[in-house]
Amino acid sequence: MHSAHAGQDAPCGDPPRLLVGLLPLLFTTLICWTTPLTRYGDGYDSDGKFYAAMAGDPLFSCEYSRAAPWCFRILTPWLASLLPLQTLDAFRVIGFAAGWLSLTLLLWILRRLEFDERLSAIGLALYAAVFWSVKFSFRSPAYIDSLTQSFLLAIVLLTLGRRYLAVVMVVAVGALQKESVPLFGLFALVSYAGQEGRTGRRVLAYAICLIVLPLLVLVSVRASIQPIRQYSTAGAVLESLSLAVTPGMLPRLVHAALSGLGILPALLLLRPAASLGFLLRHREWLALAGVGLVLLFGGRDRSRLFLYVLPVAVVLAVNLLAVLGRPGRIWLAVTLVIHAAIGRHRWRIGWQEEYLASLVPEHSPGLSYVPNLVGTALVLTVWFFASRRLLAAGRPPGERAS
Repeated sequence: MHSAHAGQDAPCGDPPRLLVGLLPLLFTTLICWTTPLTRYGDGYDSDGKFYAAMAGDPLFSCEYSRAAPWCFRILTPWLASLLPLQTLDAFRVIGFAAGWLSLTLLLWILRRLEFDERLSAIGLALYAAVFWSVKFSFRSPAYIDSLTQSFLLAIVLLTLGRRYLAVVMVVAVGALQKESVPLFGLFALVSYAGQEGRTGRRVLAYAICLIVLPLLVLVSVRASIQPIRQYSTAGAVLESLSLAVTPGMLPRLVHAALSGLGILPALLLLRPAASLGFLLRHREWLALAGVGLVLLFGGRDRSRLFLYVLPVAVVLAVNLLAVLGRPGRIWLAVTLVIHAAIGRHRWRIGWQEEYLASLVPEHSPGLSYVPNLVGTALVLTVWFFASRRLLAAGRPPGERAS
């Protein structure tokens, strides 16, 4: 699988490979250092108490450890229980390791797609600047999103390396992490089916492996845990759909998309045809985007659920920058500053009410989210039309590759 500029020599001026290789650790460390722990729920936030109870934290009743659907996501709490640390600190360690791993996997993905070092570093910055990708796991450590994202990126990287059997094993183990992880196997299936010489029988056999093994894991987990209340995945999806079409919900959903993806939607709209062309050439990425969009209806925190779309958006953004030419420093700096500001980097997140208003609009009371939405929309509108003007004038927001 190759990018639009595959095979070209990296232009001069790229950062040293050692620096690019250290960026995942540098980004993770910097974000960890600048992110205060939430005060809500004594640091455990809303869902964290369920995972903490599963890890054996004596602060919470054992009943919390059997609350569905959280009780079926056993891998991260089990890992936390193995560490000789206080529960919240154990989750912090896992969050740091998972954040570094996710960024490292993404860097390898971008290099596997044959983007040069500079574009790969930019892609890494675009990913890390989204609040939910790394920063959230330091604000609310007792969640499982960071390691879930690592599974998603591992599946993508293994697929790009055509290690399809390894993908089956990762998908099966990932079912212990979260019930949505097996769906990411569709990326591998579409890629496998598109390889030359793959007969219908071989594709069917691979599809059965991708479905049956994780399904057995999911069934085994659910059979071994008796939840304190009944939970229906279909019912949860229907409830999420009904909430999405509630009158007045559309502005909140737009705000959730900006919280979940930052400047990326506006960036991709500069040249929609470039992204469409990439997706049509590489159908596995189109499949992954479809899975991510479906999973937006798997819960009410849609800002956070955009994590499943984020890798696709970053790859499309880097591909767009490759098509336009090497991004100029001033334009790139402005773009990344806006993107990081939306992600609340080096920004005071504030109390729970301010956090909801700026990042989780679906739970924000009343119209408290509106000032954040209007301010973000105005900034993005000015940025978008200024960038379009540069493109129309023949001076794209970048320096043409020499």
